Amino acid sequence: MQRLFITVLACLITTSSIGQSSNNSNLTSDDYFNRGLGHLDIGNNEDAIADFTNAIRIEPDYTEAYYKRGNGYLYLENYEDAIADYTRAIRIDPDYTEAYNNRGIAKYFAGFDGCSDLMKAEELGHAHPDALKAICE
Repeated sequence: MQRLFITVLACLITTSSIGQSSNNSNLTSDDYFNRGLGHLDIGNNEDAIADFTNAIRIEPDYTEAYYKRGNGYLYLENYEDAIADYTRAIRIDPDYTEAYNNRGIAKYFAGFDGCSDLMKAEELGHAHPDALKAICE
């Protein structure tokens, strides 16, 4: 239900800005973030990344925007940029368990050791035993 709401909200934001590109400067970081969520939800990763980038441009410490942009990069198999965004999210919020988890996965797919990140995520309460077992054993 929440995903449906976010998708509908993103469509409303997108629809309201069609033909009003000069009004994009009126969008807030949350507007861009929510529109990015809608794009991410339907697999439109490039547009999602662009919207999360705009949210970050407006609010440079927008932790969740870094995390979600990292997810967009991960889906596109752009592991280096995904790792960089997860790292930035962790610098802002050192207890961001999902960012540790996804950074570990991105590191693994990039050919690096992701075990320490997955173990840190587990330590912080984000148990994902399948990923931990597949990558660390």
